[in-house]
Amino acid sequence: MTTFHIDTDDLAAQAITTLKDTIIFDRPQKRMVLVDAKLIYRKSFVKPTNKS
Repeated sequence: MTTFHIDTDDLAAQAITTLKDTIIFDRPQKRMVLVDAKLIYRKSFVKPTNKS
């Protein structure tokens, strides 16, 4: 099984900033938020071989 590690601290900080701006400026905020993610290969993962 393979998974992703997402920086939840950064994601939470972005959410708080968006919420704060929505409250302060009294209007909905639309944002595209990109956070770092790291692909985690589990020990059970076997890379496919390129056999033709």
